[in-house]
Amino acid sequence: MSGVDLLVPRFDYLAVLAVGTITGLLVFGEELRQLLQRPALWLGAMSFVLFSTLVEVTALSRGWWTFTEDRLLGISFVQVPVEEYLLFFGAYIFTVAAWESFRS
Repeated sequence: MSGVDLLVPRFDYLAVLAVGTITGLLVFGEELRQLLQRPALWLGAMSFVLFSTLVEVTALSRGWWTFTEDRLLGISFVQVPVEEYLLFFGAYIFTVAAWESFRS
């Protein structure tokens, strides 16, 4: 058992998302503050989450991939683990923040 297993024995996926989120906040903090005030960002994020959910439900129902249940929180909505929704939302938000940061 490694040191990481001792610290995060069950929620590996959530731990990786937390590290990515903290890193994104540190790198794109100022851009995010400005972006989160734009209604277009929220509309785009919700559209992306909806589309990603449809793809995820399709992939899970067809057996294209699965999740190791004992590594998740255990909370799902429409067969999709809550960690996936966090990934969908975070990926969209941080991609837009990166675009805005590098564009200016």
